[in-house]
Amino acid sequence: MFHSAAEPATLASGPYRRSDRASIRPTRFGAGSEDEVLALFLGLATEQRLARFGAPVSDQAIRAWRSSIDRAYYRTVACERGHDLIGLVELFGSRAAGWKRPELALTVRQPQDSPGLNGRLLELGLGAARELGATDVVLYFPTVLPSAEILVLSRAGTLDHDTGIAIIPCDAAGEDEFAW
Repeated sequence: MFHSAAEPATLASGPYRRSDRASIRPTRFGAGSEDEVLALFLGLATEQRLARFGAPVSDQAIRAWRSSIDRAYYRTVACERGHDLIGLVELFGSRAAGWKRPELALTVRQPQDSPGLNGRLLELGLGAARELGATDVVLYFPTVLPSAEILVLSRAGTLDHDTGIAIIPCDAAGEDEFAW
């Protein structure tokens, strides 16, 4: 079962390797991880905040948003290199719909990690969403770039260029993508 943000963190069995051979491990985040997640968001440059939030949000706005999240319908998987949080996938369900079609959001700390790490985070998020009972996920792209289109279409998803909304089936992740 996928863990909530209130449950203990555990490590995944197999690392993902970048081209420079640095080991990147996906982890389930526990209750003590909020400080790390908040630090990730607060450390984002303006361009990264635009990519994640669709606007150059302030630190105060990020803190207010983090405090308003319904933790009953919020799950995270992070990727770490050593002890550093380098990427995060978030799943947002809702009280009305549960986990039928959660929103999925990706955040990468360093832009140079984005190409490979975004794909890995998406795979982890799709596997986690499937484990929660979702059949597909919704992603919002503030600006649809060719890399976003490739990411969505390579997972058999659909992308509306006008709205920046993508729908990706959870079965686009392999069966072993989220084997804890």
